[in-house]
Amino acid sequence: MTESTSEQPQLSWNFDSLDVTDPEPLPADHPLRHDARVRILPHLSWSAPGGLSRGFDLFTDNLRRPATPEPDPVFRGTPEHRPRTSARAPSCGGQPG
Repeated sequence: MTESTSEQPQLSWNFDSLDVTDPEPLPADHPLRHDARVRILPHLSWSAPGGLSRGFDLFTDNLRRPATPEPDPVFRGTPEHRPRTSARAPSCGGQPG
C-alpha cells in the first residue's frame, strides 16, 4: 500500500485516511507522512467500547463462513445495495473498479 501510493503522486484521489500501513509504524521520514492528501490515524479500533469482543466475534464468524452460506457480518443488506466500487476513489493506489 505505501509503496504504490508514495510512488504515484499523480493519483486521482483527493484524500485518504490510513490506520494500517506497511511498514507499521511508518518511519518519520516516510513520504506518506508529508503527503497533504493522507491522514494517518492511530490503529486503535480495538480500544473502542466492545471492540475486542466484536473483533473476536468477526474472527470466529469468518472462520465459519466458508462452511456456511451466511451473509457478510459487516455489510447489512443485499448485494444490489452494496456501494458501487466505481463511485469510490481508489484507496490503495489502484484504479476505480
